[in-house]
Amino acid sequence: MITIKLNGINKGIQENLTIQELLQYNGIDPKGIAVEHNLNIIRPIKFKEIILNEGDSLEILKFVGGG
Repeated sequence: MITIKLNGINKGIQENLTIQELLQYNGIDPKGIAVEHNLNIIRPIKFKEIILNEGDSLEILKFVGGG
């Protein structure tokens, strides 16, 4: 178990989890979101490649339509 900061809140997750797996486990559809990992915006194609590590910071923003 490692601890990351997810949207400003400490969260314990299993080791060797990718961003894509974290999204899946939390029921988050990767379409229509933006992900910032350690202050870098991550392209969706990279979600399955980036493994989260102890102390990482992740911000997930969901786009909402309207007017």
